[in-house]
Amino acid sequence: MDAQPRPDADGFELTAADAHVVLNFMLCYWLPRLMEHAAPELQLRIVWEFIGAGGGTWTMIVAAGEISVSEDRSDKADLVLTQTAETFFNTLRLWHDPMVALLKGEIKVQGFEHMSTLSELLSDRANKPIE
Repeated sequence: MDAQPRPDADGFELTAADAHVVLNFMLCYWLPRLMEHAAPELQLRIVWEFIGAGGGTWTMIVAAGEISVSEDRSDKADLVLTQTAETFFNTLRLWHDPMVALLKGEIKVQGFEHMSTLSELLSDRANKPIE
């Protein structure tokens, strides 16, 4: 892992260790709060896989209106999203179109048929950048 700080577009420097901490917060606390309106009948197991500096793997399980997240990789995922932490942060900040990132290969998806369910879970976040 690269431990050297690297500036982003705002000049903010983020080490690999810091990026991992931010990813953990986003996946374990922030995203589940956005998805807490999940319908009780919705079932989805998502693996968020981050490659490169600060990376790691988290499994998010949405079932019976509840959301749980653990820092590990489920072998039985419905949807696997693979990308760098930087790509994920750029998506959250609306600095790029995630569909363009997908077409460029910056985001890789296994289980594409479940993307509409993820989109539904995140629908309250649509077009609202992180402040």
